Amino acid sequence: MSLGIKYEGISHQTKTIPNDGHPYEITGFNFNTTEVEYETLLASKESVQAFGMTLLHSGECLRFEYEGLIMAQYTYGKWAGYQSPYLGGARRRELLTYNPTDLEFHDFPHVFFSQDERPLVISVARWRPYVQEICLADLWVQPGDAIVLPPKTRPTRPDDDLPEPEKRRIIIDLHGNRNSALACWRDDKPALTTTTILGNANTMQTRAPNYHEETHPTRHGHAGIRPAE
Repeated sequence: MSLGIKYEGISHQTKTIPNDGHPYEITGFNFNTTEVEYETLLASKESVQAFGMTLLHSGECLRFEYEGLIMAQYTYGKWAGYQSPYLGGARRRELLTYNPTDLEFHDFPHVFFSQDERPLVISVARWRPYVQEICLADLWVQPGDAIVLPPKTRPTRPDDDLPEPEKRRIIIDLHGNRNSALACWRDDKPALTTTTILGNANTMQTRAPNYHEETHPTRHGHAGIRPAE
């Protein structure tokens, strides 16, 4: 129920992104720290489950009956985590001087396939919004593995008199893939390729993701490739 580096007493509020004249709203976090650290975890059945996901090894499968999805290939450069999607279209390619937190959840499934010779890194969080707490980690998904995220929706706000242990059970699992190429940082490999399943254009418009940002610099470790068994 609780993996990752924990931050308590956090706050959040709605934040409007101008977006070159086409504004939209995101959630702005404040973790009350000058540097945000993510725990480095090898993606195992247990560590992935702790953030509401399922890990599949090569040859494994699960029932996946959803519509409105596409399969797409992406290439993430090692500097992708230093870009911000919230600066507007004209500035999307600018690099920041630090790597901020960028997380989301959405009401459609998502699958990340680790297909490069380096692990795919997915940043994740388990947020307990009604006790002001969040746990953060980087999941290092080994080559040949995949992680499956089910659709997620925002839980109903509880009554104010609900006991705190019950409020702690109300969670929102978040993820972000801007740090996908973290495994490239220790060599000269400039980018990492991957395949993902996500919503098509209509799904992205009608069930748009819920975006979350925390603007303080982040710190990420290195896990490497799992030893051969």
